[in-house]
Amino acid sequence: MKKDYSIIKKARLSTLLLLIMLSLGLQSKLSAQTYTSIKDGNWTASSTWQGGSVPPTGNISNGITININHLINYNSGNSIDNDGIIRIERKAATITKASLEFPTGINFNNNSTGEVYIIDGAFYQCRFDDCGNADTSKGESTTKQSGTFKNIGGFIYVDRGSVEVAQDWTGESGGTRIFIDSCLKTGQNFTLSGSSSYDVLMNTSVSVGWHESGNFSVADGTIYFDGADIQLAGTSGSFELNSGIASGLLDYVTLKNHVTNSTGSGKISISSSISTSVSTQTFTKPNPDYVVPVTTDLKITSYCADTFEDSGNKITGTPTSDCTLTTTLHFFGICSFISNAKTGDDIEQCETSTFNLVANEPVASVSGTWTVVSGTATITSLNSATTTATDVPVGTTATLRWTMSDGNPAANTTNDIILTNSNSVAGTNIDQTGNSSFTLAGNTPLSGFSGSWSFVGASGSAAITTPSSPTSGITGVSAGTSVTLRWTVTNGTCSSTDEVILTNNSGGVNTVSSPSSTETLCISTVLNTITHTTTGATGIADDGVSGANGLPAGVSATWSSNTITISGTPTASGIFNYSILLTGGTGTVNATGTITVNLASVGGSVAGGAAVCTLTNSTDLTLSGHTGSIVKWQSATDSGFTLNLTDITNTTTTLTATNLTATTYYRAVLQSGVCASANSATAIVTVDPATVGGSIAGSATVCTITNSTDLTLSGHTGSIVKWQSATDSGFTLNL
Repeated sequence: MKKDYSIIKKARLSTLLLLIMLSLGLQSKLSAQTYTSIKDGNWTASSTWQGGSVPPTGNISNGITININHLINYNSGNSIDNDGIIRIERKAATITKASLEFPTGINFNNNSTGEVYIIDGAFYQCRFDDCGNADTSKGESTTKQSGTFKNIGGFIYVDRGSVEVAQDWTGESGGTRIFIDSCLKTGQNFTLSGSSSYDVLMNTSVSVGWHESGNFSVADGTIYFDGADIQLAGTSGSFELNSGIASGLLDYVTLKNHVTNSTGSGKISISSSISTSVSTQTFTKPNPDYVVPVTTDLKITSYCADTFEDSGNKITGTPTSDCTLTTTLHFFGICSFISNAKTGDDIEQCETSTFNLVANEPVASVSGTWTVVSGTATITSLNSATTTATDVPVGTTATLRWTMSDGNPAANTTNDIILTNSNSVAGTNIDQTGNSSFTLAGNTPLSGFSGSWSFVGASGSAAITTPSSPTSGITGVSAGTSVTLRWTVTNGTCSSTDEVILTNNSGGVNTVSSPSSTETLCISTVLNTITHTTTGATGIADDGVSGANGLPAGVSATWSSNTITISGTPTASGIFNYSILLTGGTGTVNATGTITVNLASVGGSVAGGAAVCTLTNSTDLTLSGHTGSIVKWQSATDSGFTLNLTDITNTTTTLTATNLTATTYYRAVLQSGVCASANSATAIVTVDPATVGGSIAGSATVCTITNSTDLTLSGHTGSIVKWQSATDSGFTLNL
């Protein structure tokens, strides 16, 4: 039988195509790989990476993403060609440092599809074998390391990061390098070339030439400065803007080494070939976009160099020569501040007033200090990088600042951290009648937090209008029922809750009648009952409480069967305008009325009683110490006021008794309001009869010198005061 080889060829071809497709799919799957660190460790250790999958060394292909969130030591001898994405970023406040560290001899090339992100992290290849001490205490005496970093058309973004390269930091072939709030240290050179290459240095320090020589050189491309500090630390080396575009603000350019205090032999040179105008440039990476604004000039605020050349007058303004700004902090404060995690991320907690602070330890000769910028907080140790902040009130935020200083205020660096102590307040319980709709009054969540209402327990027909609004409406609360709402405030990590009870009473519209009577009574006597008729209400405020609602002490109001009853025995006097709030119905309605309570009558006392002579006499009597109004005065000829009782029309406190012929008793009659009358104490006016001299018997004629005669008085009225004698009848001679 003849075989059909065309079918066999087609089958083999189909199989081959399938194998090729499977192979391509497998390669695609292998190339699109993400690696994420889970702890500090070596690059080649499986325990360092999530799932135990180790990223490649040497060539990092397009489609590979490596997330470095810890301190990772690149312990391979292979230099790196990067076409993928490497992201060095400290993700959690509890992680001290996110860093990728290289040994000497490793070169790093970031190719056209390569992307490197350093966000709150560090890329280290030490310039010296003591890893950084050359810029503090050891000068340049330790062994120089080797290794370069070339950005060959790739993208580099550094935000709050630190980069250290053993030798050269090179940008070429249209690559982009963006530094924000960061720093760069190189052993040798910083170079930019390639017409489409682009560098941004914003609030960033760059220190080059630590291997004795090295230049900061722009040969082509565009570099935009926004508050940059440049240091040439070598004994030789220059700051050179030779060609391309250079624009923006350079705070400081110095050729002085802050460790050796010597100034290098190089120069600051701005070529006439340089353009100083840049148009708006938008970089779509990272997200959100980074935008360079339109800038038309180049400024240098201060510099330190023996030679300063601006042959084309490209510098706007006149830079100030000042070598005092070349300090440890000025060029390494930012690096140290950022690479060690600084103050950490802003901290958000729920109803917890104590916060753990973690800043970097200052480098040699630099001190650190915590201060409170806003809000309320107590810092335990002001100069300790690792300390606590306490007493942040719930529902508030506090901004703290970590300041690093070497004694020169102009060189200080700072970083702020916001502490948020969130809480939840649902508001007070709401009690209403005949209304099924309510408006809630929760607190507004602080920044970074959101709130949500939910029912606790049965909700019946009730519904939440806007669950995320602190002042959401609630509808459908059935008459005679209550529902409980919970206000939860959270940031996804912590949360706090508070609850409020809404009650819709079943009563109707409140009304109340006028009082059944307006009572006036004497203190300590039983009040005639006063009543009010109500509708809608199911009770009153302070039911049965003596002296409440404006009632006198000893008197209370009670509610039952749509009737308010006011009763009791008042123990306080005065005019009492009471107001009793109806509860349970709709509307604010009060039962009102007046009760007048009089003090008991007090008679007082009468002063002025006297003894007088009959017929022609006058005596003033005065009443005092009484309570009540004077109704009248009374007189009688006996103390029991039964004989010759006479009412005297007089309502004043003074009575004048005149021309009495007999002893007379007086009193006043008092009455307080409706209380029983009272009599004053008694005053007595005693009336004495007229004096009668009488006659003397026993007149006689006697012999001079020796004689004796008895004289006898009779028929007299009054007491004998004395006897008198005279030698004439007129009792004028020898009286």
